[in-house]
Formats: sequence, structure tokens, C-alpha cells
Amino acid sequence: MLNTDLIYNRKIQEVVKEIKEQDYQRYRLDLKRDIKIAYYQYLVSNAVLQVNEESKVSAVEALRVNRSLLDKGSGLPVYVLRAESELEAINSKLIEAANNRKAAAQYFNFLLNRPLDVEIKVFETVSGNNEDTIENNSTGSRVEVQQIKNAGKIHELSLDMQKYQWLPKINMFFDIGAQDRVKTLNNSSKYYLFGFMLETPLFEAFRGSYRQEEAILNIKDQKLALEDVTRKLEMLKSLNKDKVAGAISSLKSAAKQLKTAQAYQTLIDKGYREGLNTFIETVDARAQYRQASEFERICRYRLLIAQAEFERETSYIN
Repeated sequence: MLNTDLIYNRKIQEVVKEIKEQDYQRYRLDLKRDIKIAYYQYLVSNAVLQVNEESKVSAVEALRVNRSLLDKGSGLPVYVLRAESELEAINSKLIEAANNRKAAAQYFNFLLNRPLDVEIKVFETVSGNNEDTIENNSTGSRVEVQQIKNAGKIHELSLDMQKYQWLPKINMFFDIGAQDRVKTLNNSSKYYLFGFMLETPLFEAFRGSYRQEEAILNIKDQKLALEDVTRKLEMLKSLNKDKVAGAISSLKSAAKQLKTAQAYQTLIDKGYREGLNTFIETVDARAQYRQASEFERICRYRLLIAQAEFERETSYIN
């Protein structure tokens, strides 16, 4: 049997199978990134909730002290009102933080395909890599690039197949069997049937030429698409690399702000106990420390999120 169409169609199907496998690889890499980001988003919401819970303890104690001082005649009503206002503001933030954590937990469980109310275990996480450890590899082995290359292979195989359309196709068939009643079946009932079939494409010349031109255009389009996707992937990798570097800088700045806010709160609390500072100043110091603590924890997980996105942009296949 001589049929070039069967040979090339088998090769094309092999490439199609490889493209489908690469679709699975893309899905797996995207899902891995999404799960990581969803987990870090949960940690962000959990950290915000913890900061406000810690702040509430201080606010409750401040309200208790001021009420006690007012009852003894040495406090001021305005301080009690200010302490109550501070506590209500924190309670409002706690409600918002709890809702955000619940939503983040449900989305994380959804990605893991498990019940939405499953409790999420929080593990210790590192602060992330520094700028020197950010990889800078080429995108030549990205799954997306390989898929476009494989699509180009299909067009090339199609072009090669069209080049052989002028060849006659020879098919041979052979059949053996028996034809008779079951009771009278004997050697004379057997039959053999064989033959050859020749298919000559006498009127396919122009049609084959058009198909070759179409395949050539498809190959050119695929090359342009490959160049375009490669540039886009390089751009995304560069943008995410800058995002990681920016997140590292933000985390360093947030750590300094937290250290300063903590020192300021310590000094104000000491001055308030010694009568040098007012209660309003202690409220302001606590608010600054809460905001700095919240921002530092958010920056910590923003760095991990940025690294997860950068990791996806530098994910390669073997």
C-alpha cells in the first residue's frame, strides 16, 4: 500500500496529541499559581484580622482605665468618649477583616475542590527571595511557545503532504471467508478475494497548488505569532521581575516604619504614665503602630504573591 496521506496524517495526530498534553501543562501551572496566590491572600486577610484583634485588647484596656479614672474623679469624660470611639472603629475593622478572611478561605477551598468551610491550616512562610536570586532565563521553552511551534509543525506537515498529492495512491485488499450453509460447509465453500486499487489525482493539480499556498501562508502566520508571543512573554517576565523587586523594597520600607511606630508608641506610653503626654496622643500612637504593623504584614505576603506570579512567568517544560 502506498498512501502518503496516511503517513502524514499519523504524524499530524502525534503533534496534536502533544499540543493537548501541553494544554494540560498550562492548566496545571496556572492552577498552581492561582492556589498559591489564593493562600497568600488568605494569609493577608488573616494577618489583618490578627492585628486588629491585638489592637482591640489595647483599646479595651484603655477604655477600662479611663472609665476607672473618671469614676475616681481624676479622669476626663472626653477621654472616655475618645476611647469608646477608638474601640468602635476597631470593631468595625474586625467585622470587615473577618468577612474578607471568610471570602479568601472559601475561594482557596474552591480551587482545591473541597468544601468551602474547611478550616485552612496556616504554616510558617518565608519572607521571600531577594533581588539577586530572581532568575532571568529565556522564554524559549515556555509551554505557550512550544504549543505555537507544534502548530507550525502541523502546517509544515500539511505542506509536505500536499507536495505528494500528485503521486498515485495504491491500495491492496485481501479477504478470505466461506459462503454456505452450516450443515453443508466444506472446502469448496471457501473463497478468496484480493485486488489492487489505483487512485490517480488527474484533476487535483490546481487544487493541490492552492492548498500548498495556503499551508505556506499558515506557516508564515505561525512564525509571526511565535515572535509576538515570545515578545509578550519576555515583557510579562520583566514586569513581574520588577514587581518582585518593588515588593522587596516595600517590605524593607514597611519594616522600618513598623520599627519607628513601635518606638514612638513606647515613648508616648511612657510619657503618658509620667504625665508628659495626653491620652489623645496615646490613641494616635496606637493607631500609627496598628497601621504600620498591618502594612508590614501585607507587604510580606504581597512579596510572596509577586514571587508566585514571577514563578509562573518563568515556568519551563523539560
